[in-house]
This record gives sequence, structure tokens and C-alpha cells, in this order.
Amino acid sequence: MSETNEWKRDFQGKIKILRERAGQRFEAFAQEVVDPIFLEFSDFTSRQGFQCSTPQAQNGTRSFKFALAEDGFALTFFRPKGMSEVEFDFECYVPGQGKVQSKRLSVSLAEGQREWVQRCFESALDGFVDAFEQVDSAVPEPVLV
Repeated sequence: MSETNEWKRDFQGKIKILRERAGQRFEAFAQEVVDPIFLEFSDFTSRQGFQCSTPQAQNGTRSFKFALAEDGFALTFFRPKGMSEVEFDFECYVPGQGKVQSKRLSVSLAEGQREWVQRCFESALDGFVDAFEQVDSAVPEPVLV
């Protein structure tokens, strides 16, 4: 076996270890920061009439759904990006319009602390309510005769 092939195998092993460590850092961040903050927002928004759920909570991705109606909801996602970042994105769906808004943010895991996660959830929920309100205000009021 040539030295180049041996080097390639060693290099692949090192990269695999780096990816596993990055995944472990994201999982620790998700369990220690993201999941507890979702529970806080879930509790609060449930009292406002939202149905909250976790459609995808598996290694490598966290997703959360805040729904006011079957076809009116915000989906939020946290996932690792590269080796040292976390990415957040959200999508808003409103009745009769489907997907009306989305946004994607990323930050290094070192910077992605509690305040950043809170702002992410706040931004998604504000965006959802604003989108829902715009659609609702565009619907003409019924005329009573």
C-alpha cells in the first residue's frame, strides 16, 4: 500500500472524528439550551391558544411547530452547520396562502447561547403573527344587510 493511500485513510479517520465531535457539541447545545427554551415558549404560547409540537427531534436536527390552525403555523428548525455553527430557520404558513415567510440565521456554537435562541423563537413567532395578521386584514369584512 502506498503512503498516499495510508495518508488518505488516516485523514478520513480524523475528519470522521471531527464530525462526530461537532455533532456531539450540537446535541449538547440542543439538549442544554434549545430544548428547555422551547418548553418555555411552548408553555407560554399554549396559554395563548397555540398547539405546540416537536415534529422532528432527532440527532442533528430539532424542529418545533407552533400552530394556531391546521393550516396556520410556524415551523422552526435548529441544526448544525459545518463543524462549528448552528443554523436556525423558520417558515410561516397561513390559511389560504400557504408558506408566506421564511428566514435563516446562523451563528457559531460558541455564540449561540440562551439569548440567541430566545431571539430566534421570538423572531419566528413575531413573523408568524405578523403574516397571519396581514392575511387576516386583507380579508374584507362581511357586509350585513
